[in-house]
Amino acid sequence: MEDGTGKLPDGTEIPPLLPLKDRAAPPPKDEDHPGYPNFINGTFGERPLQPPLGILNPDGTNKIEPTDLERANFVENFVPGALYSETCPCHADNPKVFEIALIQAKITYNSYGWNDPQGRFFVLKEDLEYHGGLDAYIRKVEEQKIRVEPLVIRANAGDCIEIRFTNLLPEYLEESPFQMKTLTDITGFHVHLVKFDTTVSDGAANGWSNIAGARKYETLIERFFADTELRTVFFHDHLFANSHQMHGVFGAMIIEEAGATFHSIRSGKELRRGTQAVIRRRDGSSFREFTLFVHDFAFLFDKDGNALNPPPVPGSHDDPGVMGINYRCEPMRERLKSQDDPAYIFSSLVHGDPATPILETYPGDEIVIRLLDGAHEEQHCFNLTGMSWQKEIIDPHSPAAASQTIGISEAFNLRITKKYAPGDYLYYFGGIDDTWLGLWGILRAHAHPVKHLKPLCKGKDRILPLPPCPGKNAIVRKYEIAAIQRNIPYNCYGDHDPDGLLFVPLEDADRALCGNYCPKPLILRANAGEWIEVTLHNLFNPAQPVEFFDYPSVPLDFRHQPSMRVSLNPQFLNYDPICDSGINVGYNNREQTVGPGESKKYLWYADKEYGSCIIHSFGDMRNHRYHGLFGTILIEPAGASWYRNFSFSKALYDEEAVITAPGVDSFRECVIMIQNGIRMLDCNGELVKTIREDDGEAIDAEDTGEKGYNYRSERFDNRLKRDNQISRIFNSRVHGDPSTPLFKAYTGERIIFRTMMPADKPRNVGFTIHGHEWREQPEDHFPESFLYRAISIGNTLIWKSKTALPLLAITFIAPAV
Repeated sequence: MEDGTGKLPDGTEIPPLLPLKDRAAPPPKDEDHPGYPNFINGTFGERPLQPPLGILNPDGTNKIEPTDLERANFVENFVPGALYSETCPCHADNPKVFEIALIQAKITYNSYGWNDPQGRFFVLKEDLEYHGGLDAYIRKVEEQKIRVEPLVIRANAGDCIEIRFTNLLPEYLEESPFQMKTLTDITGFHVHLVKFDTTVSDGAANGWSNIAGARKYETLIERFFADTELRTVFFHDHLFANSHQMHGVFGAMIIEEAGATFHSIRSGKELRRGTQAVIRRRDGSSFREFTLFVHDFAFLFDKDGNALNPPPVPGSHDDPGVMGINYRCEPMRERLKSQDDPAYIFSSLVHGDPATPILETYPGDEIVIRLLDGAHEEQHCFNLTGMSWQKEIIDPHSPAAASQTIGISEAFNLRITKKYAPGDYLYYFGGIDDTWLGLWGILRAHAHPVKHLKPLCKGKDRILPLPPCPGKNAIVRKYEIAAIQRNIPYNCYGDHDPDGLLFVPLEDADRALCGNYCPKPLILRANAGEWIEVTLHNLFNPAQPVEFFDYPSVPLDFRHQPSMRVSLNPQFLNYDPICDSGINVGYNNREQTVGPGESKKYLWYADKEYGSCIIHSFGDMRNHRYHGLFGTILIEPAGASWYRNFSFSKALYDEEAVITAPGVDSFRECVIMIQNGIRMLDCNGELVKTIREDDGEAIDAEDTGEKGYNYRSERFDNRLKRDNQISRIFNSRVHGDPSTPLFKAYTGERIIFRTMMPADKPRNVGFTIHGHEWREQPEDHFPESFLYRAISIGNTLIWKSKTALPLLAITFIAPAV
């Protein structure tokens, strides 16, 4: 009991702490029980000591005996790694043991020779033994006979888990263009979410606890308890994280449901570790599990030993290095060196399969993607074309998602049960910087059994493949769309993109090219249960090729000829990935893009009400998207009618509409497409750079380019030139209404905002509507409400309100820099 008389080892008085009224009072202090942390051996001002009984010498003997005072405070049934609390309950007395080593070897990331000569990673010691020991294993890794991936181990809910972690690293990271020579003489194994004795098994050195780490050739013993199905759990070294994570020191412990078993995707045999597995549940059903780690600040060199994107000086706080997925990347710049059209950048027919993981499945197989961010600073947004999932894996009322934003050490679980057809699907991290540096890969659904992929045991809820075409009585909604080149004016101050690219209804194409036309992003509508047939016409002028620009910038840019081909790819909707995806990806052998003067029909199916579905063009992500080549298709309730605001004329392409449908309260619909990374010129033809270098410090590539809504932008700089009082910056009496969309509604009306971010930079932005709040998950019975929300590339956000204040204001919050 802390009664206020105790002191910490540094002399600080410990304030009294009264027990909660419904809890038994802790025992009083005595000479053998002085209270935390005064029973822990150590000296204030010096490094903490390693845990007693928890460190093995290289010969396997115990290194540190506990003091009498430490032993007096052990729990009754103490074991190494659980001295001061009984981590595992008595029914879990047979721990699942993993012997893990941390080693260093050169890791090659792709066929172009990008490599980390000081790659560091976790590996099971049994794998070292299988390959002939540490030196033989390292040699095979560096000869690329072993394809290294982040370590993924598995356990079940209710398991007691013992980790025996051995440090086999050199004691220093050698100096390089990225970092100074760094002492890394002790390393830990720090895991999230599971239960453990924080004093001795935290894999860290927090507060007054022991330093739970192993020095060279030592072994640290830790014990954990998985009290429930935690799913994806991140682990890493917590002692030198800021030096280690960029080299690959991270992994995952996946806690599956109780009774589940884990199997090889190839042989079906039980599996000890691996990023890909088949998980068999207790009920006999199975699913395919794919674990993907995204990581940035990867300190890589090219095949000639040149550092890739080094900082100005080693250890600088500039954003260094490149990026990877599971220690792999397939950079766009390397593929473009072959001079092929960027429209085929993802095609395995042209370039072969990428170095990044190929996720193999059969139509009808349930898929769970375990998504983690292993390193180190940037935010990323995972996108998967042609598939979607519920945002919360166990909540059927959570909204559908086709993208997931993720940051350092976060983990997400994406469960795909929706129908999908045979073919190759593109997964990618949506910000152009990420995709450019190689954060993309292929999910391959085989049409027929292949020898290296064992079929699943099917449960009673087998997922059926996508039906190939509309039925006899199906509704097929048809659109004719044109891709054009034209100047896009962003406001009345003269800010514009003279090289704008946009989709327009075909009937508006002549007027858009020649007449008085206010450009806006393409907005299509359809209802749940309908098929959509879209014919895309490429009206680009062959005599006016799309120009390459180096701003907005990407890391390791490479001058090349942009593509003149365009395409349409919708989120969420069902389609044949080979014929109607709009992406030349993998070994899909039907042309999906459209050249100048050509046209192509795409056929999609809206199986339910999705709301916002971003339409991307995959003709040339690097050079088209920031110029405005994107749109959306809004999937409204079944049987809905769409009307223009305050009139009864049809609203096919409008950014503001009234939607009525049987059994649904009518609502006003407002469509917002957020742009981040616009190439914008001012009225004098000068490139606009709102974020500029400060005292010679370079701007991160992720922060280059301007921001806007729906091809409109109201920069503060323009308004402050007219009136320099920042307090009046939003005042329409002073400045007039902004160029950004002005939405109108009557008080008390139901309003839905369809908000999405189709382009182009990976930084999150914030979206809010002043004076209003909305539910994060509108259909949930117990929802949380929010005033604003972050959004990134590929994200869609549905904002529903039943009441509107007399004046609606929309605020765009720029990301912190």
